Amino acid sequence: MESRDCDKSSRFYIGNMLFDDNQKKNYDYMLRIVSNNKRDIEVLIDDNHRNGILQIGNIRALRTNYLYFNRFGSKSYEISNFIHSFDLRIQWGDIIKKFKDVYVNVDKLDWPTTKLRPYLLLYSMIFNLLKVMMLRLTWKQFLYIKHQDAILIVDLTDQWLLSLQEFTSFLALEKDYVIESVIESISIHIKNYPLNNDGTVDLIKLPTYQNQFTDKLINNISNIISTLCDLLGCTIVENWNTEEVLQISNQVTFYSDRILHNKSIDETTESDEITDSNYINNSISVLDCVQQDFGRYLSYLFKRVNFNIIRSFIEYLETLNTYNLFDE
Repeated sequence: MESRDCDKSSRFYIGNMLFDDNQKKNYDYMLRIVSNNKRDIEVLIDDNHRNGILQIGNIRALRTNYLYFNRFGSKSYEISNFIHSFDLRIQWGDIIKKFKDVYVNVDKLDWPTTKLRPYLLLYSMIFNLLKVMMLRLTWKQFLYIKHQDAILIVDLTDQWLLSLQEFTSFLALEKDYVIESVIESISIHIKNYPLNNDGTVDLIKLPTYQNQFTDKLINNISNIISTLCDLLGCTIVENWNTEEVLQISNQVTFYSDRILHNKSIDETTESDEITDSNYINNSISVLDCVQQDFGRYLSYLFKRVNFNIIRSFIEYLETLNTYNLFDE
């Protein structure tokens, strides 16, 4: 699609590719052209990295598999294990089928007509899923904070803000309107804690102030999640009451073979289905869940994926499609 715009001395200029226009509807021929181009591009990347022209820590991050988020969502058991590892009380609908369908479209050789829109859809689905999960945990955490002693409110809120910022940094979501708005809301809330004359936090007024903020934040997050769930085809089926929030802040169900035992992605197969024998249930705080387990799960799923590179690729796709992924 872009080869006509390449420099005429380039290996990838359409006139230098020995491309037979009469064969453009021949799938095997086109697949062979794509495979050859992919090989040549990888050689070019290696050469530019070795010569210092391309300055990037790990050039493997430019390989197709990593640009596909390690093909997260292409295997039914993988996404099912992930979304059911946390007590989010969300009905996920046919999200597994949606991911399978989008990978079918991504693999099609139809970029001249689609302008690579299936890639944008894939990225949109993955980021929306991760945001729904993180925001649902945020919702639950602030229900928990709402019922804590004043002396704990400050520390727990500060720590959660840090967790959100780390989540944002890991996924390169600094320009994402949804996450940015939640972080800004919590930051402003912290800056406006009621203070005593000596500048310390007024622990008497803080619980009332915190409750008012929490109610607004939860309503705001609820609206955001509803919007994202509409795009994914999922719904919130049940919320937590106060007793549940205080008794078990978060129930985590870990897929022990792959996460706790650090089984590599390459060693994982479809035989690693969910069974009662390889689940481990842990009752931990939402904060511990996000700081330790949710973050660890993301690191496992997206090992070697460079989200800044993904972001650059998305920005290029947006110019082709006049669509802004992170301004939804």
